[in-house]
Amino acid sequence: MSISRSDAEKAVLTLLEYISKGKANDEVMKNTPSRVIDSFEELFGGYDIDFDSEFGKNFDNSFNYNNFVMIDNINFSSTCEHHLLPIVGVAHIAYIPDKKVIGLSKICRIVEAVSRRLQLQERMMVEILDIMTKYIKPKGSAIFIRANHGCMSLRGVKKHNCNTTTMLFSGQFETDIAKKQEFLSAIPVK
Repeated sequence: MSISRSDAEKAVLTLLEYISKGKANDEVMKNTPSRVIDSFEELFGGYDIDFDSEFGKNFDNSFNYNNFVMIDNINFSSTCEHHLLPIVGVAHIAYIPDKKVIGLSKICRIVEAVSRRLQLQERMMVEILDIMTKYIKPKGSAIFIRANHGCMSLRGVKKHNCNTTTMLFSGQFETDIAKKQEFLSAIPVK
């Protein structure tokens, strides 16, 4: 099913008319449907990523590096699929190379690509892990995400400083308690 941009703009206009009690045709909001679709194309650009071309290039670990590589404080913004409200957080990701290493910026790009979709924090972590596993086949991966969810701070319980923390481990990070603790200890204190 293909939905045109015009169809999408009409849907936004319908929502605006509902929200504004019929005042969406005001001069100030006349171009809002187009601006909303422009912003959605940016916010949800993760659906357009060709993961094979973006992340398929990696490097041989010919130097046999065997400790973990960690990128911390990867800021991201996503959108909750339940309420279409923002999820704003930080990810800390490590992997233990086997035969391949990946460019450091690609780990940030993986987070960006996955976060630019309608998301649940738990699924986001699984998707990041799956992409890393597919493209570099590490001996282990560790992901720690802490995020503030608009669905908790802007509506409902309205708790503004409440964060959700999730962790996911695979391979050596899952089986080696000392390695897991080393990763967790390396996460910067907020």
